[in-house]
Amino acid sequence: MARSYGNLGNVYRIQGQYERALENHQKALEIFIKVSGQDHLDVASSYSNIEVVNGRQGKCEEAFHLLEKSLDMRIKLVGFKRPDVVNSYVNLAWIIKQGNESKCQAHLQRAFETGFLWRALSFLENEDDFSAVRSAAWFQDLLQNAKKEESKVHSLRNAQRLTTVNSDTDVAKSYNVAVIYQEQGKHEEALEMHTTSLDIMTRILGGDNPPRCSGEQVQYR
Repeated sequence: MARSYGNLGNVYRIQGQYERALENHQKALEIFIKVSGQDHLDVASSYSNIEVVNGRQGKCEEAFHLLEKSLDMRIKLVGFKRPDVVNSYVNLAWIIKQGNESKCQAHLQRAFETGFLWRALSFLENEDDFSAVRSAAWFQDLLQNAKKEESKVHSLRNAQRLTTVNSDTDVAKSYNVAVIYQEQGKHEEALEMHTTSLDIMTRILGGDNPPRCSGEQVQYR
């Protein structure tokens, strides 16, 4: 029920119905606190949702206070280098951008230090409210560094994806050959190929994960 209230609040916020958005986010917050206590990520998310609405209404002081509270809770509960933590720092920079450029810079620098500033690139590059600082050299440097991080992440993911595909292919081939040997009554050869398949899976996933091919025959044509 609390999540439903939160979802309704987000819809009302997008529609610009801020009072109704606040009403629903407050209900979500009350339920989360009652069910999970104060120190919980759902509570932190509710504070953040209320903060966003306050920010859109121009209630910057209230928004800043709630966002700092939410950020402190997130770091305490899950650590610093997290995607949701970078969002909080970017939002802090967004709130304070016009009144204090040096603090805006400090918050965005902290966002970069989480390792996830690249996730906010589109927002930083397109949000109109950042236009006042977008031409600043420090801002452009942060964007360039974030783009480099984004490139590294995508390269790593592509490499991991390729490795997984190739490794899965090797596992399947070994397993299929083992099945053929087994059907032919060549049990020693079958045992050798099953062992090869298991060794590959253990190298990829570790010893606590069962081979994906166990119980099913993967066909390659």
